[in-house]
Amino acid sequence: MNSGREALRVGRIRYINCYPVYGAIERGIVPLAGELVDGVPTQLNRLMATGDIDISVVSAVEYAKDAHQFLLLPELGITSDGPVRSVMLFSK
Repeated sequence: MNSGREALRVGRIRYINCYPVYGAIERGIVPLAGELVDGVPTQLNRLMATGDIDISVVSAVEYAKDAHQFLLLPELGITSDGPVRSVMLFSK
């Protein structure tokens, strides 16, 4: 993590449902001694897995694949307590 760089590189997904995670940083309420790196979930998943960014939202599937590599922050997630109908699972 942080591979000798001085400032943290923080992955940011620019979807409206991610705003609660990044909003305080974007509005200057929470200072960030680092760089925001924008990307779609697949890009940020890959950057986290390779260590090219230090902190990011990652998909649940990516976390499950490499749970030993990630530190999960408790009570922080982009979730729903009802149907969202945006995820489809197909199986044979």
